This record gives sequence, C-alpha cells and structure tokens, in this order.
Amino acid sequence: MVQGRGGPIPKTNSKGEALHYHFEAFPWQSREAFLWRATVFPSKLNYLINVKTWRMIYDLGKGGKVILTDPEGTELEFTLNEKYYDRALDERGGFGPRPALGHLFGHPTPPIIPEENAVGVIAGTTSHLTRPFPTIRIHVENGRVKRIEGGGQYGEGWRKVEEQTADIKYPEFPDKGMFWLWEMAIGTNPKVRRPSNSLRLSGTNEVERSRSGVIHVGFGTRWRGESERWAASKGIPYGHLHVHLLFPTYEIKTKGGDVIRVIEHGRLKALDDPEVRELAKKYGDPDELLNEDWTPKIPGISVEGKYEDYARDPAAWIAKNG
Repeated sequence: MVQGRGGPIPKTNSKGEALHYHFEAFPWQSREAFLWRATVFPSKLNYLINVKTWRMIYDLGKGGKVILTDPEGTELEFTLNEKYYDRALDERGGFGPRPALGHLFGHPTPPIIPEENAVGVIAGTTSHLTRPFPTIRIHVENGRVKRIEGGGQYGEGWRKVEEQTADIKYPEFPDKGMFWLWEMAIGTNPKVRRPSNSLRLSGTNEVERSRSGVIHVGFGTRWRGESERWAASKGIPYGHLHVHLLFPTYEIKTKGGDVIRVIEHGRLKALDDPEVRELAKKYGDPDELLNEDWTPKIPGISVEGKYEDYARDPAAWIAKNG
C-alpha cells in the first residue's frame, strides 16, 4: 500500500499495532516523484543512515543541548530533556528507541513538558501546502510561538490562527496556545528532489522535506494525536504549520561535553560515516550514491546573488531559476 501525504503510519490490526511493512511512507504526488532515483535508493542503506543519525540524537544526545541554525535566519536552542525519554515509541509518536524512518525527530514529540526551554527564531521561505513566501520569522520562547514576523499571506494566515487559539489549553501542551514547537523532522534520502512543477502542485513543496539534511519544523497539534481528537470533538481549531530549513546545521552539546554535528549546512553527516560508505559499495560508487541529487538554489547561500532579492518573492525567483 502507498501512504497518503504524510503523518504517522496508521495502526492496521486489531491490536492497534502499526504494520510498517505494508506502507511506503512517502507522499507520492506526481509521476516525476515516482520516477526519481529516491524510489530505488537501497532500503538497507537508507535504514543504516537512519539508525546512525538517530543514535546521535536519541542515545548520545540525551540530556544535551541542541543548537540549530540556518542561513535564512534560524537560530534556536533547546534541551533534549531526559523527561522526554520516558515513553514508548507509539506513546510519544516517533520519539522513542526505534527511529521514525525518513522522518527523524530532532525535537521530542508531544506531550510537551513544562520544562520545555526552546528559545530563538525559526526562519525560512518554503513549507508544505503553500507557495514559497517572503521570509517568515517565528519567535519562540520556552517552546511556544510568541511572535510571527513577515511571511506574506502565509504569515498573515498564521497570525490569524494564532490569535484565535491563544487562550485555548490543548491537552498535550503545558499552557495555553496551539502553536508550540514539537516537530523537527529530518529527511534522510539523498536522492529526493524538489519537483520541477512544484509551484503548480497542490502539495507545493511537501516532497522536498524528505531530502537528506532538510529539516521541516512544525508548530501546533500533532497529526492524529490526542489534542486533535480533543479539539475535533469540541469544534475547536487544530493543526500544525511548517517552515522548511534547507541548509540547517544541527549540533548537540552532550552532557559529557562532546559536540555532535548531526547536520552541517544541509549535509547529513551520517552519509559520510565509514560504515555507511562501506555498505554503499555493495550497491555502486559510494561517492555517487551518497551525494545529493538536488541542492536548493538560494541566492547568497548556494548560488550567486543577494538573499534579499530572493526573499522578497521566492516564488517568482524559483519560477524563473528553478
């Protein structure tokens, strides 16, 4: 079976267990996406990439401090608080001993604890279900969105929903408001590309989130989670909104004082792991196989030009330059 747009794999048997092998957790939205080399990327190799990356975050990073940056303006810090490690995978929706393959959570999932201390700014120009927008800056304090700057029409819509839900206490959050940080999902497949017709797709930029090293950051209720079921029963707004980080650097300062670089300027470091490269030899040239097929074009970051010129109207720039 082929899964829909995204979210967790459905529970499919009488015991409420997820039969992962029945689903390909990838949002097939076009013929082009289906024909990419991402679809035939060796599953054993991709699994090892996921395991290597997840070990850095979940095992070695426990109790450490994450520093997340991106040249579009992201600067965020938070602790991988040990209280987040007290539940099984299915209870915490992907943040557990087993990695959520292709969608590794760089921040713990709900319920969010009162000690949550994420602070800083998330910034970008692309998301899932909207055209690219002028740079949006999401200001975060103690895990909750405090201010939303820019973003064009996307930002206007976000601010409207934030105002509507500011005084609502959702079950999975420690205080009022719907827009709490929880999703920080890391893509792991180096052969994923942004569709050439992304500006015409209803899912605009959703596929790009799966490319290795890309992070999509989500604020709001967890899809199909407790808060959404609660809100739906009461006719209260629910959902979550995203910002994509295309060249992030994700670093962990461990409790023991070590520094673990999980992603560096959009490059997933597990791709350079000796064991990963050794396994890749079974399927072809490691240099070619573990190289990203697509690098986002952003003036002042990955191609010549001024970021300010791009950021005023990213959709127009992408339509012209790809």
